[in-house]
Amino acid sequence: MIKAIFFDIGGVVKKHPAEIRQAAVARRLGIDEEEFVNFWKKHRYTLASGLMKEEEFCRFAEEKFNVSGALKFQMEEDEKSSKTGINTELLELIEKLKNKYILGLISNVSNIEKEYNEKFGLYKLFDPCILSCDVGFVKPDEEIYRLALEKVGLKPEKCVVIDDRQNCLVVAEILGFKTIKFENNNKFKKDLESLGVTP
Repeated sequence: MIKAIFFDIGGVVKKHPAEIRQAAVARRLGIDEEEFVNFWKKHRYTLASGLMKEEEFCRFAEEKFNVSGALKFQMEEDEKSSKTGINTELLELIEKLKNKYILGLISNVSNIEKEYNEKFGLYKLFDPCILSCDVGFVKPDEEIYRLALEKVGLKPEKCVVIDDRQNCLVVAEILGFKTIKFENNNKFKKDLESLGVTP
């Protein structure tokens, strides 16, 4: 029987994954989207682990692409994503699930994205909240999933991990978690039901 459900934020609770925000920043800077997103991807795990702050990343980006305003645009896109890019239908389901299950969060986030997620209450439904920039582990590292199990005191087969990225789910499956690849709300509800999870 499932007792805990661990959600991801970007691409699940928030409608768009981080690449969408980075492409928007590139457009506002007037530079090639693909080139900027690839530059971000080179630094994404350092950002998510907390070893690099978004402020530092933006300085590097400005130097590389000979532009200015990267931090301002990054903050505005992070804020917009946390404020208006929310999967409200999913949040309503999460509210109902909270009555029967432990609802946790395992999320790769940078320092500024974390601040906006907190500001707009995106973490309030989840306990524990395991945020990469706080714990120093980044999905798909095994350690972040082991930490989740430690926090809830459960065996992995009693837990479900929800993510929109298959590479993160592979590691969770190896450790024994049940997993669901999030694609849309309707499929997600059916996938939960197939595991015996109902509100």
